[in-house]
Amino acid sequence: MTPTTHSHPPMIFADDFVERRNIAWRGEPGRKDSANPIMTPRYPWDSGEVFSHGCVLIDPTDGLYKAWYLSTPRGTKDRQCTYAVSEDGVNWQRPQLDVYPCDGYDKTNIILGSKMGGKLGQLSVIIHPDAEPDRRYEMFCFRDPCHWVWKTPGYGCPDKRIEGVPLPPGYDHHLYGMYRHYSADGIHWRPQPEPVAGNARTSAAYGGRPVVSADGMSIFQIRDGRYVMHNKVELQAIPGGYVPHDIGVGCCRTIARRESDDGQRWSETYQNVLTPDWRDPSDTQFMELGCNQYNDGFVGMATVYHCHEGTIDLQLAGSPDGVKWFRPVRRPAVAPQPLGDYGSGMLWPMRGFVIDGDQVHIYYAGTRGLHGDLYATQRNVVMFEAAWCRATWDIGRMWAVLHVSGNDQQAHVATRPLACGGKTLTINALVRPGGKVEAELVDEQLKPIDGYTRGDCIPLEGDHRCAPVRWRSHPIADVPAAGVRIILTDALLYGFDWR
Repeated sequence: MTPTTHSHPPMIFADDFVERRNIAWRGEPGRKDSANPIMTPRYPWDSGEVFSHGCVLIDPTDGLYKAWYLSTPRGTKDRQCTYAVSEDGVNWQRPQLDVYPCDGYDKTNIILGSKMGGKLGQLSVIIHPDAEPDRRYEMFCFRDPCHWVWKTPGYGCPDKRIEGVPLPPGYDHHLYGMYRHYSADGIHWRPQPEPVAGNARTSAAYGGRPVVSADGMSIFQIRDGRYVMHNKVELQAIPGGYVPHDIGVGCCRTIARRESDDGQRWSETYQNVLTPDWRDPSDTQFMELGCNQYNDGFVGMATVYHCHEGTIDLQLAGSPDGVKWFRPVRRPAVAPQPLGDYGSGMLWPMRGFVIDGDQVHIYYAGTRGLHGDLYATQRNVVMFEAAWCRATWDIGRMWAVLHVSGNDQQAHVATRPLACGGKTLTINALVRPGGKVEAELVDEQLKPIDGYTRGDCIPLEGDHRCAPVRWRSHPIADVPAAGVRIILTDALLYGFDWR
């Protein structure tokens, strides 16, 4: 995840406002790429799934789109780390590398294969362009050298060891865990000696140091240098959420947050930051939460599992601080296709958005099947096929507030007092024909300030990404602090800021 600051006003959150009248939230659906699916199975090692659980990033060192993702052979549950590059984000090349021969090919795009240390999962990659050359690429990923899938002919980790990692004391094999790696080129990886997370057995083997976590996890770094982990936590199922065919029968999947100063030692306690609430259907669960730091807040994509029907869709989320998250609407921002097509059953996103100029992309693996057999009488998960897809938004325009009733009724939002002396109020809004956006400054009691009332405001019309608001006698605020009330008439408000 790359922290991004953009010229548009920051996106708005529910807590920005202390007063709301006749407004509701609109979530903008992602525009699915006309080229979808943009990467489909081609080789034996990805014949079942060109999958996700990885990262797509624009590498600041050369400007190329680069992807670290999982691939699965048809008819197996094996997953290996594969690598791809693109100049435009749509046309992808799977380079033939000499890192890991497989399936009769001397060269493949596999960069961490099963014989190098087991089944791979949940990749998170961070690029440090100014770091020492051998540490410019950093990866966290689950590795499982002992997993039962190694019964698959031609795949496996016979010695149950991870190349380049010392054995834990008293063991002749390595254990399941989230391992940290470094690379000079993003292709050849060097694992660190100890895992940063794992199961209870892994934690015990290393003296309790790795944190215990479920399999869903993403790790990213924020501007101040701290590492943040979003990992799946399983709570007891809420009423109506007990589903016999679900592989996690009896549990409700939620998302927790941990922090680390160095990426190796993590906080023992966590904050549960994304759970179903009263606005969600009873079968709503959360598999993953990927995000990007954007301006002063965070924009995220929640992987939302509907366990009654075995489908997964993608829903937008936002946070001012990375801890308190809100979902502006509870509908898919990227919805599944009709069942049987790629992207019809489950949508599994990469670890965050790719921000390229004025466009925001999410890459996701779209499966052709569901999470399990809906008519099974006991817990199960099925093998499925998957290919890559992409959806896109305009920067700063992923959700908005708008008038919810007839335009003869006033609709507005109002903020607490903010420092505004000598500054200009800027607005990101789309005004429909006949509509307008007006603003007035208010005091702590939310009463209009003379000279800055709605009647003094010059209304905004049209489509504006960063438009200044003017009052007839006051183009710039000359009060030290004030709240602002923004009145909407058939208009969508995406953001605002004092500059």
